[in-house]
Amino acid sequence: MDLAHRLSRAAMLGAALVALAAPAIAADAPNSAPPSPAGGIRPLRVFILAGQSNMQGHARVSTFDGLADDPKTAPLLAEMRDGDGRPRVCDRAWITSVGCLGDAYSDLTEAKGKLTAGFGAPEDKIGPEFTFGLTMEKALDGPILIIKTAWGGRSLHTDFRPPSAGPYEWSPHELARCKERGDDLDKLEAEKVAATGAFYRHMIDHIRMVLKDIKRVVPDYDPSRGYELAGFVWFQGFNDLVSDWTYEEHMEPGGYDPYAELLGHLIRDVRKDLAAPRMPVVIGVMGIGGEKEGKKAPQLHFRRAQVKPTTLPEFRGNVLAVETSPFWDDDLEALHGRLERLDETLEREFRKAPGITEAAREAARRKAAEGEFNPDERKRLKGASNGGYHYLGAAKILAPIGRAFAEALLEAERKADRPGPKPGVGKVTLHSEGLHGYISFQHEPLPAGGGYTAGMGFYAAVWPLVDRPLADFQVGLPSAWIQPNNSDNKDRPLAPEGTRARAWKERGPTWETVFQTVEGGLGYWAGNHFRYGFPKFSMNATPQCYDYEVGSPGWSFFYSDEALPDDRLGIAQLSNRLLIPPDALPFRGRPDGEFLGYSWMALPFTEAAQGDPPTGDQSWTCFLNAGNFKGPIAYYIPETWSKVGKLFKDPFLDGRGLDARPGVMGGGAMEINTVPRLDSRDDRGVVYSKIPRLRFPADDRGRADLVQDVSYYSRAALYDAFKAWRDGGDAISGRFDEKGAWRPKLTTRRTRYDQAGKPLVGVEDAFETRVFEGNVWGLEWSKAGLGPKGQFPQYSKVVGDERVAVPEAAVPAETGLLDAEFRLAEAGTPYTSPSAGAWASPGPRDGPYTVELLDGSEVTYSWYRFVDQPSFRQYRWDDAKKAKLQALVEKLHASWPIDRDYMAPPTRGKLVSLDPALLVTPPKGLEVGYVPIVTKQAARKTR
Repeated sequence: MDLAHRLSRAAMLGAALVALAAPAIAADAPNSAPPSPAGGIRPLRVFILAGQSNMQGHARVSTFDGLADDPKTAPLLAEMRDGDGRPRVCDRAWITSVGCLGDAYSDLTEAKGKLTAGFGAPEDKIGPEFTFGLTMEKALDGPILIIKTAWGGRSLHTDFRPPSAGPYEWSPHELARCKERGDDLDKLEAEKVAATGAFYRHMIDHIRMVLKDIKRVVPDYDPSRGYELAGFVWFQGFNDLVSDWTYEEHMEPGGYDPYAELLGHLIRDVRKDLAAPRMPVVIGVMGIGGEKEGKKAPQLHFRRAQVKPTTLPEFRGNVLAVETSPFWDDDLEALHGRLERLDETLEREFRKAPGITEAAREAARRKAAEGEFNPDERKRLKGASNGGYHYLGAAKILAPIGRAFAEALLEAERKADRPGPKPGVGKVTLHSEGLHGYISFQHEPLPAGGGYTAGMGFYAAVWPLVDRPLADFQVGLPSAWIQPNNSDNKDRPLAPEGTRARAWKERGPTWETVFQTVEGGLGYWAGNHFRYGFPKFSMNATPQCYDYEVGSPGWSFFYSDEALPDDRLGIAQLSNRLLIPPDALPFRGRPDGEFLGYSWMALPFTEAAQGDPPTGDQSWTCFLNAGNFKGPIAYYIPETWSKVGKLFKDPFLDGRGLDARPGVMGGGAMEINTVPRLDSRDDRGVVYSKIPRLRFPADDRGRADLVQDVSYYSRAALYDAFKAWRDGGDAISGRFDEKGAWRPKLTTRRTRYDQAGKPLVGVEDAFETRVFEGNVWGLEWSKAGLGPKGQFPQYSKVVGDERVAVPEAAVPAETGLLDAEFRLAEAGTPYTSPSAGAWASPGPRDGPYTVELLDGSEVTYSWYRFVDQPSFRQYRWDDAKKAKLQALVEKLHASWPIDRDYMAPPTRGKLVSLDPALLVTPPKGLEVGYVPIVTKQAARKTR
C-alpha cells in the first residue's frame, strides 16, 4: 500500500513500547543572539506559517529522545531543551496559533505566548514552528513573532483556495463519478461553494487581527519600531495529493500542474492581501516516504508541482522550495511498519475473543512487543507517535524541517541584502503611528453669567477624507466634547479607584476631564465593521471614567460585536422615523463638502429625583439637521451618569455628573488618531515614510470650509419651554429659541503633528487653519509644493530627531513607496443582541424588519413601546413615572415632524442627506409612542 494512503493503527501498541523504552538523554546548549547590526534596531520580524496537519505538527514531546543518538540531530536536540532537560522557552520569539486546538480541523481557538514546545496539534506536540523559531532567535537580533494558521485535512483546491483562482470548477470526470455514486449534485455544489476559500479567509483574518493589536501577543512590542512581514512558509499538500477526482491525471507527468497554478495564486493573493508585495515565501515540499516515494507516481509529480512556482520569473529569488524528504528516517519507518502489522495481527485475534478485557489486551500487546522488538528497537520506536502521512509524528523528522524552513528564509534575506550598499533598500514595512494630532479651533470666552451651558451645536462638513475604505484607520472629523462642570472641586478624585481612567495619573488630582464625556460626531473609526469610503455619524459617551462607552441604543462605540450588558445600556431611542445602527449612520451619494448639523441639548424628559442614587433631570439629546431628516434622534438617560456614585459607594460623586451639572463645552477639533504608515530606505539609508492620501474639500482658492454656525445654548433655547410642555403646558415646536443662543467669534489654533512619536514638521508649509468671512472655520492651502491643494502631505523623511514633510517628487524610486498600497478594510463580524433579558421582556410589539444600507450592511430592527425599550429595563421606575414619560414622547412624535428646522439653517452651503434606508415609517397602529430598535447589523448577503 502506498505510504501516502496508509493509516496508523499502532497507537495502543506504541504506548506499550514507550513503557518498555530506555530512559531519555537530556542535553543543553546556550541560546544567545548576535549583537545588533550597525544601523540600529530593526522592526519586529513577523513570520507566517500556514498549511494543514504537518504544519500543525503531530510530533509528541515524548519523541524528542529520538534525536539523541544520531550525530546529525543531537546538536539540534541540545537547542530544543534547557539545562533541566525540558523544552526550551524562547526569550525573544512569540507565537500565536489557530487551528491546532479543538478538533484541529475547523477550530478557530487561539493559543499564544512565548514560543516553546506545545504549539502542535494538540498541546503536547510540536510542528515546524518550534525549531523554526529557535533558529530565527539564534540568528536574528530583536523580537520575533510567528503567526501560525494550520488546519488538518484541508486542501488547496477548495479549503485554502485563493480568491484570484476563481470558483472551484467541476471536471466532467468528477461529475460523472458523482452521478455514478448517486450524489445530489445541487447539494454538493452548494457545499463546495460554501467551503471554497473558507480557510484562506480564516488565515488572512487571523493574521490581520494579530497585526492590528500586536501587543496582545507580544507585550513588549514597540509600535514606533513597527513590524516587517519577513516571510511566509507554506507546508501543505496531502489532501491535494490524494484528491484523484480533482487531479484526474495525477499518475501522469504534469497531472498536478493545476496545484502549481493554485500555489502561484496563493502567493500573489497573500502578498496582496497583506500589502507585502516582496515578502519571501518558502514552500515545504512533501517528503513523506522519503526519497524512494519521490521517485514514483503520484508523489513524483506532486513534488514537482510544488517546486514549479519557484521557476516563474515573477517569483525568482524570493519564492523558495525546501525539500523535506532528506529528513525522512527509513529505518524508523520500517520499524513503524512492523509495529502496524503486529497491531493488525493482534486486532484480528482480539476480534475472535469478544469477551477479552482491556487488561488482557494490554498484557498481550506488551508480550507481543517484547517478542517482536529488541530493547534498542523499542527505544527507537519511542521516536514515532503517529502515521507516515504525519511524518511518523517524529520530532527527529519535523524538528530539522522547521530549522530548514528558517535557514531558507535567512539565506534569502542575506542574498537580498548583498547587492545594495545599505540593508533594507526598497523593503517596505507597515507600521502604525503614521500621523497623530489635532486640527482645531477655539473661540472667545462665553459671556459670564449667560448660562450657555445647556447645549451646543454646529454644522460640520462631510467629505471622503480617504479614497478607499482603509484598515486600521481612525480620524474624527470636526466634533466637540461635553463634560460636567466640576470646577468647584480642586483636589478630590472624580475617578474612583479601579476605574480605567484612574490609572492615568497625569489627569490627577481630580480626573475631571476623564470623569464623564459626551463625544462622537463625524468620522472614520478603527472599530467600524462596515466601511464604505465615506465618514459616518455616531453618538458616543463615557459615563464611568472610560470603563466603557455608549455609542448607540444597544452597543458600545464599535468595541464589541455583542450588545452592552443590560446594566450598561445608556441611550434611549427617541425618533420613530430614524434607525440608529451600531456601526453609525452612513450618508447618501458621494458627499463632498455638504454640511451636517448636529446639536446636544440638555432636556428634562424626566424630573430630578432624590433617590438612590440622586439623579438630575438633564437628558442630553442629540438633534440632527440633514437634507432628509431633521429633529431629535436619541438621548442619554440621566441615570446613565448618576449611578457611578452608587456603584463605587462614593457619595462625593452624587450630583457631579452630566445629569445634574452644567456642561463644559469649548471649541472643536479633528482628532487624527490611528493612521497606518509605510517605511522604506533609499540607497543612502535614509528612511522615508508614506501615509494614506488624505484629502479635504478645498475649492479653487485652496480653501476648505469645515465648520460653521457654532452655537451655545442656555435653558431659554429649549429646556424651559420643554419642561413646561412636559408638565401640561402649551405644545411647543421644538425649534431652538434664538434668545437662548450665543454664537462666539471663532479663533484659530496652531496645529502640531507627530509621526512614530517624533515631531512632523513642514506641514504648516502646506496649509494653515483659518477663520473665513462669516465666522467659518477651515483650512487654507498655500503654494509650497508639498502636494495638490486640499491634500495633506503624504510623504516624509527622517532628519535627525524629526520627520520632515516632503513632496512626492522628492521620494526616491528605489524605496518602493510610490507604488506601495495600504490594506483595505473588509466587512466585519455581525453586531448581535441577546434574545433574553432587557431585549425580550416585555420585548418588541412588531418585527423584525430588515433594511440594506449603503455601507454594505443589513440592519434588523423591531418596534418597541418607548418605555419598554431595552435601555430602560434596568431601572425600577414606578408606573406613574413611566406613564408620564410615555405620554410626553407620544406628544413629541405627534407634533414634531422630520422636515422642520429645529436648529437654525446653515449660513452657507448645502445639507448632506442620510442614507435613505435609515428612514422608516411606523407600522399602522404604532404611529406614536413606539420606536425602532436595531437588534442586529451584519454584512449584506451576496445575491
